[in-house]
Amino acid sequence: SKVLEKLESVEQDAKYLNKMVVAMGQYSKKDWDIVAYFSLFPQCGELDAERLIDLWKAERFFDSSSIGGPGCLSQLGGISMALDEKKDDFGQVRSCKMHRLMHDIAKSKVSNEENITNPNRDQVLSKVQRASIDLSKIDLSKSRVRDQLYQAKQLKSIFFNKSEQEKPGKILEKIIFKNWKELRVLDLRNLGIEDVPSSIGYLKELEYLDLSGNKMKKLPSSITKLSKLHTLKLFCCSHLKELPKDFKNLGKLKHLDMEQCDVLTGMPCKMGELSSLQKLSTFVGFPGSRLPDWLISLENLVKLSLHQDIQNPHGCKLEYLLEQDNQLPKLKILKLENLVHLEYITQNCFNGENFCKSLEEMTIINCPKLNSWWKPGTEARPSFEKISKLHLHRCPLHTMPLYPRLEEMVLHSCTLKLLRQNTMSIPLTDLHIQDCDDLQNLSGVFQHL
Repeated sequence: SKVLEKLESVEQDAKYLNKMVVAMGQYSKKDWDIVAYFSLFPQCGELDAERLIDLWKAERFFDSSSIGGPGCLSQLGGISMALDEKKDDFGQVRSCKMHRLMHDIAKSKVSNEENITNPNRDQVLSKVQRASIDLSKIDLSKSRVRDQLYQAKQLKSIFFNKSEQEKPGKILEKIIFKNWKELRVLDLRNLGIEDVPSSIGYLKELEYLDLSGNKMKKLPSSITKLSKLHTLKLFCCSHLKELPKDFKNLGKLKHLDMEQCDVLTGMPCKMGELSSLQKLSTFVGFPGSRLPDWLISLENLVKLSLHQDIQNPHGCKLEYLLEQDNQLPKLKILKLENLVHLEYITQNCFNGENFCKSLEEMTIINCPKLNSWWKPGTEARPSFEKISKLHLHRCPLHTMPLYPRLEEMVLHSCTLKLLRQNTMSIPLTDLHIQDCDDLQNLSGVFQHL
């Protein structure tokens, strides 16, 4: 039986390779650059789809506006055939890894002069553009090893992978970043870093910086000199208390992830001057009853994710998001989680331009007081013009704008009033209902589906 299994595996590999030979015949140089990028990561390692696209954008593989979002891998044509994709329940690609055979091909096609993983002590790095360093194999505590890396003057991307050493962060804190003046991507995730070196401010070409999961209490002020920075990830920096006061100088910042930065005490002044900001994921520590003015003034914001620490429900008293729904006019994706005091989204319904016209996806999790979109007494009820995905978990919301283009709905521990009160025919293709108290009576639920 083992022989048969082996033969079947060989046959499947042969079919796959035949298919890929045809696809690879159409690959452009850019396509091969994208494939080669996977050689920087472990063969079996899964990569978040949205993260991968952000990295490729920083490498100039794509124009920043031509492709984006976790569903965009399907836009890659023949390249997508080389990927093993992991999809959610609704067919959305959330992560992927390169097929093992294509990973081998990618490594064989990559010039060691351009992409390296764990260079040996005799390797010349003067032409290297991308590097992946496994700290369990490369000892950066030795100055000789660091000096070798500093030779890579043309370096565009570098990834440091966590080792089994007790304090890898202390080793990284010795790195002098000013040697890499062409660097666009710097990945320092989950390394236990307590002090980010101030020399990071020398990276004038840097567009993507990931400091997620580290232990620093603050960022160096020099980080505000990164004038080309597009993406800053601080996810789960659970010790981070403050951002630099001149944070507003990051004028090209488009994506800021501060989710699960639970001890962040506040935001610097003039954050509203970050006019390029499109995606914001943040821990909610706002003292007022609504969102602060700097956030509301971000007119180009496309994605907003707000999360409150469930262990400290009294840290935020957010009762509503907006004064009126003509604010945040370009918002496409909204996620709200654990906002236990939230009672409605907007105070007033505005009949002109509003984000009801732009919103495409909405997820609300554990907002137990959110019954209505508007403050009680509002008569107008506009329609979402584009929303296609609506996920509600442990949320009693039953009054909201109409949703004539809705394709996907998830109701978990919610009320079915939303469906019963709907008066429009909707093109729903996916409906998930779970643990809803009024599920025993489905009268009027499906009349417009």
